[in-house]
Amino acid sequence: MDQAEFSSRSIRGASKPGASKPFEPVTDLYAYLQGCWCRNLEWREFGGGFRHLHSSNTLVVIEAVGEGEGEPQPEGTRLLRWSFGKSLAREDLHEAYVMKLSSTDGETSMEWEVDGHRCSARFWPASQLANFEFLLGTCTIFVTYRLMQAHMMAINLVEVDAGLPPTVQFGNMMRIDAQKYHQQQESSLQAAAAAKASAAAEG
Repeated sequence: MDQAEFSSRSIRGASKPGASKPFEPVTDLYAYLQGCWCRNLEWREFGGGFRHLHSSNTLVVIEAVGEGEGEPQPEGTRLLRWSFGKSLAREDLHEAYVMKLSSTDGETSMEWEVDGHRCSARFWPASQLANFEFLLGTCTIFVTYRLMQAHMMAINLVEVDAGLPPTVQFGNMMRIDAQKYHQQQESSLQAAAAAKASAAAEG
């Protein structure tokens, strides 16, 4: 996936120059996270010379889970479904986990399960930081999100797996407009098909 696809302001949530408002600190992480995001990461070795490995672009869809879905939750607990993929088509998205969020004394605590392993996170409104911990047996992943703007988060991820080289990954997550993304993707597919047909006719 070409990173240039996501660089245009036309597919972001705030698309009009000069229309953005000063960023107000987020207190409701549950509401802030909901939507479609593009996650751009640079991967490096974790240690030594921190050698560059590669870059990645992933679409992240975070959706509220309704009260009628799943098991009843304690009062004050809300659920978010996290899915990842290379397009926004439902068949291309992989549901990774459902996160439980609850707030106490202004801080938000989160928990979820991945392959039977319980994971946790916490959000501190004062610093606009959220720290996620994935303790997955032989693999440990720490992810830190810094809320930068209404439509952008900075992200830093450290992954150490007994079977793979340890990595540090960093970059940004930008909120995108799903409808405009679909329109842009459709236009790109049509242009590619037209170019292919033209090349075949010339051949």
